[in-house]
Parts: sequence; structure tokens; C-alpha cells
Amino acid sequence: MLVLCRLCWYQRILLYPLVVVLGVAAVERRATVAWTVLPLVGLGAAIAGYHSWLQVTQTTCGIGAVSCAQVQYRVVGLTVPNLSLVAFCLIGATVPT
Repeated sequence: MLVLCRLCWYQRILLYPLVVVLGVAAVERRATVAWTVLPLVGLGAAIAGYHSWLQVTQTTCGIGAVSCAQVQYRVVGLTVPNLSLVAFCLIGATVPT
């Protein structure tokens, strides 16, 4: 079972609303969705990048019961924060400006 640290929760809090925001924007064909999406993507990518850095350097963050530096799961060699960073970057690159 994957136990999430606080930084993982913060990333999810910023990533999950993007599904709704981008879905509504796609249905309504809103071109100005970037004003809503890019702040979420920027903040989420910053947190995911910081979290990935903590894992590389094995630095403890001390923000909760679970250490942010602990690698619990890998997919194709990427940790969960790495996958989150990739998702934020891909979303940010594909949002129409």
C-alpha cells in the first residue's frame, strides 16, 4: 500500500482539479483556460520538482509521519513525484495560450 507524504497530497490537490477545469474548457471550447490552469501547473510542478530533489538527495523534510525522501514505488524507473512532475509539465506544454 502506498502511504502518501504531505508533498504527495499537495501535488494531488493541485493535479486533480485540472481534470475538471480542462474537461469543462474542452466542452465549452474556452481558449482562456490558461489563466486558470497555468498557476496550478506551475505550483504543482514546483512542489513535484522539490519533492523529486528531496528523494535524490535523501534529505528528510520533516513535514509529517512519512518521510518525503522515501521512495516507495517506481514505474518505469520513475518515482511517484517524478511522474507527477512529468504530468504537470505535459499539461503545461499542451494548454493553449
